[in-house]
Amino acid sequence: MSVRLHDKEEFIRVAQTIRSDQNLREVFFTIEDFAFRRSFGLNPDPKPYDIYAFVERLYIANRLAYSYQYGDDDPITIPRLKKEDFAGMPYRAKEFIEVLNSIRYNLYTNNGQCFLGQEDMERIDRLLDTARWLYIAQLEEELGRR
Repeated sequence: MSVRLHDKEEFIRVAQTIRSDQNLREVFFTIEDFAFRRSFGLNPDPKPYDIYAFVERLYIANRLAYSYQYGDDDPITIPRLKKEDFAGMPYRAKEFIEVLNSIRYNLYTNNGQCFLGQEDMERIDRLLDTARWLYIAQLEEELGRR
């Protein structure tokens, strides 16, 4: 087991994929968050800031895991993602699944240390589950056309 340092562009494309797909945006918040937002007349759709903040936490957690695993005892410095960094093309469903799954795996050090909170880990799982269903539907549609 090793920790891979993911490229910044991969995180940016993950954010763009979530932003561009209504199905992924619908599972971004927990059911409780969704109900809370609806009950107070708030838009249950995540704002770009919500998505960018989540993806930046993924980015930081990946860098922390890598630095913790392979770095020396020097202070760890991680440059922040900037708002203007979040410009990129979204992934197709299969690519999104592969990249987000790899990011999830690489949030852990070899001894199982993870630097991301439980709520965000659950969010990753919801996004992956939804993307898998979307990919299955896409494959069924493609096979049905043949």
